[in-house]
This record gives sequence, structure tokens and C-alpha cells, in this order.
Amino acid sequence: MNKLDRQTCIRDILTQLERAEVIDLSQRLNVSSATIRTDLEALERAGFLTRYHGGAMINKSEEDAAAAATQIIPYEKSKDEIGRIAASLINDFEGVFLGPGSTCCFIAQALKKRTDITVNVVSNNFLVAAVLGNCPHIRMHFIGGRVQNLYTIPENFNQELRDIYLDKFFFSIDGIDTSAGYTLSDPAVHEVITTVARRTKLTILAADVSKFGKRSFMKIGDTDFAQAVVTTPDIPQSFLQHYLKNGIKVYTSPVSPQ
Repeated sequence: MNKLDRQTCIRDILTQLERAEVIDLSQRLNVSSATIRTDLEALERAGFLTRYHGGAMINKSEEDAAAAATQIIPYEKSKDEIGRIAASLINDFEGVFLGPGSTCCFIAQALKKRTDITVNVVSNNFLVAAVLGNCPHIRMHFIGGRVQNLYTIPENFNQELRDIYLDKFFFSIDGIDTSAGYTLSDPAVHEVITTVARRTKLTILAADVSKFGKRSFMKIGDTDFAQAVVTTPDIPQSFLQHYLKNGIKVYTSPVSPQ
């Protein structure tokens, strides 16, 4: 059993029993107590439970925590549209990574409403975890580590993703330029994006039109770094033509469920 499945089992057990002891979880899942404690630490950081000496109890106020967390991000119509488009691209039982930033929070909010599918979501974004943590159709795996603003950076990102298979990776950046490519200002986010992109089948840029025609401090890659782009219909025509010319799919409206 990999980490994602194990933590999903722990959540299911706590949902039924409300609390559980480390030794009982260890016996049920046939892993060491140290492994269980590591899982409980990750789930506590994601807001799913509260640990106590020798065990853990489920947080009954997860809905309140999600509402409070999402209030940190002000509503933006364009990002709400992008969230709905991105969520429409996700299929049943896929493994999806939602990266740092407010755009991925809006994707999470839209995905929460996709009750027609079951999705394995991996993220280091606290807001994403708060939104999706209590959804019965979402198997949420939060990656812990050093706290950086509203996301985490683990000691070894590749190790954290070693047994996880990702179908789609949604990310956002600070600037999009046809010559400079994709750029951002946060080196830690650079590490997240480049590491996860190497371990997923389909990398998808989710960005509002304010990012087009801008450059930031650090380059992620050229405009072919992502195989698809999710944005709004008012994307500048020059960029739309650039993407289409280079065989990069551009989604500006939700697609029909597959």
C-alpha cells in the first residue's frame, strides 16, 4: 500500500470511529508505528485531524476551516472561469497535482462540485487541502514539508512523489512571453513546478490574461513547457495563434465530461 492509499484508509477509519490509536492503525494497515505517525503529521498539517499522545481524532470543523481558508483568496471572475474549465478536463480516477497559488484554489473549488467523478488529488497548497479535505469523492494527499507562505516544500520532492502516478499537473506562473517563456518570482515554486512536471503525463498551464505579455525574475521553460493552456476567451490573439501554431491546446471554455 502506497502513502496515498494508506492516508486515505486512515481518513476513512477516523471518519467512522472519530479517533484511533497509533498502535491500532499500525496493526490494521500492517506498517510501523513510525510510518503511521508520519502519516498523521501530514494529515494534521492538512487540517484533517488533531494528534494527541498515542493517537489522533478527526476534526469535526473541517467545513469551517475550508471556508475560512478560502476567504484568504478574494473572488476573481476570471480565475473562477479558469477553475471550471480546468475541472472539466479531469476524468474519473485520475491522479492530479494542484500546485501553489490562488488559481489552483479556484480549480479545487470547481473540482469539489464534480461529484460525478472520483479523483486522487496531490497538492502542497494549504488552500487546496482545505477546500478538498472533506470531499467524499476526492482522495486528498497533502505533501508536508517546510512552510512557505501558503504551501509547503518537502525535503525531497522526488521521494514524496516516488510511488504516485500523476495524469495531470495544473500550475500557474507570473509572466508569459513568447520569447522569454514562462517566468515567476518565487524560486521555491520553481522547484515545485519543474519537479512535478517531470513526473506527470500532461502538464497544463492555468493562467488569467493579466499574465500574458509579462516577464518575471526566473524562467520555468519555453511556451512548450506545458502541453495545454487553460485561460479565458479574451486571451490575446497573438498568443492564441502562437499556441495553435506550435500544437499546444488552448481551452477557453469547459469541455464535455469524458
